[in-house]
Amino acid sequence: MRKCIYLILLSLILSCTSKSKKAAPEARILAMDELKITLDDAGTPQRIEGAIMQLKHPDDPVEELYALVEQEPLFKLSTPEKELVLVQKEKDELGYQHLTFARVHNNIKIWGDEIKFHLNDKNEAYLMNGHYQASLPEDFSTATTLTRTEAEDAAKQALSFNYANQDETKLYIYPSDSGYHLAWRVIVGKARLAPDQWECLVDAQSGEILHKSSLIRTN
Repeated sequence: MRKCIYLILLSLILSCTSKSKKAAPEARILAMDELKITLDDAGTPQRIEGAIMQLKHPDDPVEELYALVEQEPLFKLSTPEKELVLVQKEKDELGYQHLTFARVHNNIKIWGDEIKFHLNDKNEAYLMNGHYQASLPEDFSTATTLTRTEAEDAAKQALSFNYANQDETKLYIYPSDSGYHLAWRVIVGKARLAPDQWECLVDAQSGEILHKSSLIRTN
């Protein structure tokens, strides 16, 4: 008798647990052949124009957009809830929403990558634009060999500068023609307030300077 009661209780607990798990919403592109799609060099969508999807929860659309990206092979992202981070959400004077997502891998931002979705007053996602990489290989390592201090020293040496803005030293994933690199982004200059500041990307495993450019903007 006790065993029977135990089995019934166990069944009820498992049933409640199963029901409490929130299933991902069904989210597919409304009419693929009616969209204008532009792919970039990475093979991912650079721009999608048209009625992409009808949103059921326009006030909180992130989960539906994650579901769309996951369920449509076009986007080439296998786990968008882990690979996209909402960094900005705006509403303009027409009531249109504009959501900007950064691309991340293991919580590290991918250099230069972002996706923007635009929603109109009819609760439609009518435009997507941006530039981003497809899902990275699962075995891509985010373990650094160089410390941030060593990366700052490498950047200073490469440009013959004495100062590194330590508050700006951050870890990124840098896509290049030779593949993906884990890299420290370092800002260096002759002195703290010197106008001639340079941005360097230092390979976090080899110490190679992957990219360098002046932050002085000229018209």
